[in-house]
Amino acid sequence: MFKKTHPAATLLILLLTAVSASAQLRYKKNKFIKSKQVQIKGTTIHATIKIYYPVLKSGAPVAMVRTINQIIQARVLAPFSDKKKIRRAGSTKILFNRFYRAFIKYTREAEHPVSWKMTRSFSLKQAASRIITLSENSHVLTAGVRLNSRTLFYTFLPGRGRLSLGKIVKKDRLNELHALGERYFRRVRNINPGIKFEKLGLWIKKFRLNENFQFTKKGLLFRFNSSEIAPYAFGPTTFTIPYPVFNPYLKRRFQGKQGR
Repeated sequence: MFKKTHPAATLLILLLTAVSASAQLRYKKNKFIKSKQVQIKGTTIHATIKIYYPVLKSGAPVAMVRTINQIIQARVLAPFSDKKKIRRAGSTKILFNRFYRAFIKYTREAEHPVSWKMTRSFSLKQAASRIITLSENSHVLTAGVRLNSRTLFYTFLPGRGRLSLGKIVKKDRLNELHALGERYFRRVRNINPGIKFEKLGLWIKKFRLNENFQFTKKGLLFRFNSSEIAPYAFGPTTFTIPYPVFNPYLKRRFQGKQGR
């Protein structure tokens, strides 16, 4: 449980103090685990789904609680593959049945079939600033080809809803921030400024920060998942813009001295 604390005057002070929230998040932990096995040429293989997710009860405005739970539900039931346009499942049972049917079809066609596994886990945390972050980590292994991993962040502030760059960054400095983000991206991937992304096989004509970010103790963390801006082999890219650098781009109501 989180201990109550008095909110400070500014967002960044609160974000960087790493103390608990004044409003306690209360949620119920849920899980869905199901597995089926088949015998193929004397070998037992499995189709398995494991999902761990919270259902938020209180600790935020009613409308925000409803919105967060709707996002969680949508992501829990999201299709297991991006290759085909499949509608979201109506329940975890339907999701597993679709997963299993695809698995069985694969076992009949593959020369050396292997097990399939999908894991999704969700977590909620709240900073002293009352900012709520919903994190999703998903891993899908099908056809024995690769492990498709993805991490998504959803950031909320009571009274302002889900936060986006447009909500927290000064409008006239947003393009500058994208240019700053490109420098951090190039630095972490060891890409020289004069090299065009397209020559390296990246799907980037003009670099733009995405909305997959979260506030951390050190700064604003951005993550580009595998297959988002480049082929899967390029892997994910994560970098943090420190608050001393990021602070001038913030709208005034989000600015403040850095805490320790």
